[in-house]
This record gives sequence, structure tokens and C-alpha cells, in this order.
Amino acid sequence: MLFTNNGVPISRMPVLTIFSSIVILTASINPTGFLEKLSVFLPDSHFLSLYLDYGISLFHCFKKVKDVGVRKIFGARIGNIVYQFSKEIVVLILIALLIATPISILIMKNWLLNYAFRIAIPYWIYLAGGIITISIAMITVSLQSWKTAVRNPVEALRYE
Repeated sequence: MLFTNNGVPISRMPVLTIFSSIVILTASINPTGFLEKLSVFLPDSHFLSLYLDYGISLFHCFKKVKDVGVRKIFGARIGNIVYQFSKEIVVLILIALLIATPISILIMKNWLLNYAFRIAIPYWIYLAGGIITISIAMITVSLQSWKTAVRNPVEALRYE
């Protein structure tokens, strides 16, 4: 059984701690090789985040099928229904960005202090990342909510 420096068995450590220890150890041994390995997993992480975004929007749409049916019977337009779904997701993403952006700025500044040549990351990079994130989420959520809004309201309310 493998143990850490303070005698805790590795099997009892949280997975994130083990993963971060491996990442730090790998980066300190061979930084160039680490970046090459990291670049292999970045597309996977983007695909996973898109898949999870699609899953969240699908869950919201299935949860509110009857609500959409009732709204359509009372005369709601498709644009209003799509706006309702999109607003919820955008608020969640904005909250996540408000939490993650300052943390990432601090981490990047501290990380860049370790190098001999100092550079500053402009703040528009973070703004562009947030806009891209919201745009991709809006496309995903809008397509799924449009599919829900176009459905026949009779199908949603048939068993009520």
C-alpha cells in the first residue's frame, strides 16, 4: 500500500487530491512533456463540458414539458418559451463566471511570477472566454428549448 508524506494511505485520499498531486509532480519533472499531455486532454474536457451543458438543458426541458404545454395553450410564443429557458442557464453561467474569473486571475498571476520573463495577461482574455462560454451554452440551450417549444401541447398534457 502506498502512503503519503504524512502517513495517510493513498486509497483514503480524495481523488482530486491524488490527481492534483500527480499533475504537480508531472509538471515539475518535465514541463514540456506535461503541456503536450495536457493538450491531448483539453479537447476531451471541452467535449465533456458541452455534453454536460446539453444534459442540463435537456433535464430542464423535460422537467417543464407540462409547463410549456400550458403556456402554449394560453398563447405563449415560441420566442418567449426559449427566452425563459435561456435566462435560467445564462444566470447560472454568469454566477459561475463571477466565481471562477477572480480565482483564475489570482492563480495565473501567481503562476506567472515563477518565470524570469514577466508578462501580464490582459483582462479581455477572460472576457472573451466568458463570451464564448455563454455563446456555446446559448446555442445548446436554445436548440433544446426550441424543440420543446415546438412540440404539440396536447402531447404534454395528454395524461393530465
